[in-house]
Amino acid sequence: MKRLGLCLVLSLIAWPRPAGASLRRAAAQSPRYAADRVVVRFRELPGGLSQRVAAAGFGILPAAVRDLLSRYRVTAFKRVFGGSPEHAASRFSRILGRQARVPDLHGWAVLEVPAGTDIQSLLSKLRQEDTLDYAGPDYKRSAFQLSPNDPFFPQQWHHHNTSLNDNGGTPGADISSTFAWPLVTGLQPVVIAILDTGISLTHPDLTANLVAGFDFVNNTGTPDDDNGHGTHVAGIAAARGNNAADVAGVMWQASLMPVKVLDAAGAGDDATIAAGIEFAATNGAQVINMSFGGLADDPLLQDAVNFASGMGVILVAAAGNFLDCAGDVLFPSDGPFFPAFYPNVISVAATDEKDQIAAYSVRAPWVKVAAPGNDILSTWPTSIAATNGCSPGSCEPSISAVPIAPNAETNFDCGTSMASPVVAGAAGLVLSRFPGLSAQDVTTHILSGVDNINAQNPSLLGQFGSGRLNVRKAVAIKPAVTSFAITPDSATIQNNSSLSFTMTISSDIAPPSVTMFLTDQAGRVLAIGNSVSFSITNQISVSGTVNIGNLSLNYPTASLVELQVGLADTVFTSTATVKTWTVASSNALPPGGSASIYNGVFNPTQGARATVRLNLSGPGHVKIRIYTMRGTLVKTLVDQDASAAGVQTFDWAGDNGAGTTVASGIYLFRIEAPGINVTQKAVVVK
Repeated sequence: MKRLGLCLVLSLIAWPRPAGASLRRAAAQSPRYAADRVVVRFRELPGGLSQRVAAAGFGILPAAVRDLLSRYRVTAFKRVFGGSPEHAASRFSRILGRQARVPDLHGWAVLEVPAGTDIQSLLSKLRQEDTLDYAGPDYKRSAFQLSPNDPFFPQQWHHHNTSLNDNGGTPGADISSTFAWPLVTGLQPVVIAILDTGISLTHPDLTANLVAGFDFVNNTGTPDDDNGHGTHVAGIAAARGNNAADVAGVMWQASLMPVKVLDAAGAGDDATIAAGIEFAATNGAQVINMSFGGLADDPLLQDAVNFASGMGVILVAAAGNFLDCAGDVLFPSDGPFFPAFYPNVISVAATDEKDQIAAYSVRAPWVKVAAPGNDILSTWPTSIAATNGCSPGSCEPSISAVPIAPNAETNFDCGTSMASPVVAGAAGLVLSRFPGLSAQDVTTHILSGVDNINAQNPSLLGQFGSGRLNVRKAVAIKPAVTSFAITPDSATIQNNSSLSFTMTISSDIAPPSVTMFLTDQAGRVLAIGNSVSFSITNQISVSGTVNIGNLSLNYPTASLVELQVGLADTVFTSTATVKTWTVASSNALPPGGSASIYNGVFNPTQGARATVRLNLSGPGHVKIRIYTMRGTLVKTLVDQDASAAGVQTFDWAGDNGAGTTVASGIYLFRIEAPGINVTQKAVVVK
């Protein structure tokens, strides 16, 4: 059967002149920290100081603070985190109605100093001040970007969408290529097969990335392009980057395998396409791009797709265009189109310059991901006249200006045909950075490396996959703990213990922020009476102390204690368990008293009771709380003083604090009394 190449629907936009060609970072080289200010943390500060205070207004500050600022010629003072008089933990604990696990931000401030101040000398003196517990530089950070010197790169909005593109789009509605390229630009050994109308074999921006392929339409070994579609698709995936020629692909270096399965009219049959898929899979292709589709589910095509997938190939296909170039509806808007619909193919919808699903793009629950497909500038055979897309307003009626290709070697086109090679190129970048990944792992990187565009497409939720591709996320490594050591390193932990640790962390994107906390076996934070303190040096080295007070103050059911590390850079967050202890049983029952539960299995509906019998070592306070196995407080049975040593008994009728009989199950008695600190069990059976 015939399988038509997807119509190249085009939105029409005017483009500015090219910017200067250069290889650069987004930000010029700058000092690591500000030259006119430092950051400090005061041990004590009054509330209400939310505004910047110049030297003339220092009179409102406490005497100790005022004296410090005067001695170091500070010209202005400003709290970093506003002016609440409460410390963060107490404030948010009150607001949330529970113990909040947040750092104390109360004392952080910026001190401005005169120009020319020796910052390091100033810091060494400030660190000796009793009123401060930290003094350091105000470090500067910048985004890392890498822009190629290809002259028409500024017109490739899908890489880096800015106001300079003059495309009526939204800055940032792009795949963040310039943030991914500092990490990886591709590898020549990564083979991407372009199953299409062929590739121009003499195109100056593609020849360095071409390897041998085959023409299954004409049965020759020279799969040249007689349509233009294949050359355009190939350039999107892997036009040579930073070579001062034309445009840049998602990959700058790759091995593009041209496999011609569509004729000069952009049409092909399943027998030819299936043969092309098999050829690519058996000749080393790691990624196959298929910017074509049709409505028929052909077992021949599916067998070929399954063969390639079984060979470990990543298959990417255009989800489909349901409008033609005149804006007429040709197919259902949800397809399905094949081969994109097959479960082992990454199906790609198209987005426009505003992160909206393009008007012509298929939208359906089976689509796996979206990528830019509108007005994409890429390579084009010089022997074929540039189309510059469809007529104004045909598929994107809000846009009326026709983009003009800057030279005969380039062309603008749009469609899911253009979105698919964006994803194929991203898959190649993932393989370039992580050569050992399986096809499934690469797919996971792609489908999780996305931006959420739900807000831009509220009526299409669930119909464009996991989101719009973000290559920076797809190729990045999440922040991680790379080493951890703790002293003493024991399998158990007990109350009133202190341990020291060292740790190193890593991140691709930016130095991550760090949080550390203790949890029990159910993931509940053990905050009350316990703490983790730490400091960070050189942005990756962490050292600190774990202090265990009384674990039972948190949950009486704690049998495991886990030390958790949370890391967050500007893109990812991650949490890792770096140490797990069992709670030492020797700490459960201090000497001097005893506790027992009689009639520990009982039916309260028949009038039965469980009796707690205590043998107190002396006078003091008695507190008995009853919990579920999940640590939820059921009832405080006793909270009173005992005037003397000896035996005391307390009955529980199987009710909660409201007097309602509880459900059948195991209940925990947390018993604290003179000489007694223990947890016991009882079973309610109704």
